Amino acid sequence: MATSTIHDILAQFRDEELHNRHLGDRFERLICRYLELDPLFADRFSNVMMWNDLSKFSLKNKKNLRPHPRAVQRRKQPAQRR
Repeated sequence: MATSTIHDILAQFRDEELHNRHLGDRFERLICRYLELDPLFADRFSNVMMWNDLSKFSLKNKKNLRPHPRAVQRRKQPAQRR
C-alpha cells in the first residue's frame, strides 16, 4: 500500500472536484474521519460531525436535545488531584 501525505490527498481532491463546495465537503469528511480514527484524537472526542449537520440540533427544546452521532464533543477529563 502506498503512503500518501495530506498534500497528496488534497491535490487529488482538487484534481477530481470541479466545485469548491464539493471540495470543501470532501475535506470536511476527511477531517471527520481523521478525528474519529487517529489514536491521538479518537479518545479526545466522543462524536464528530460535519458543519451542515449542526442544523439538525433542536435548540428549541433543550430537554430533548440529542447530539448527532458525528458531533464533535470533548470527553470529560477526570479531575486533577493536587
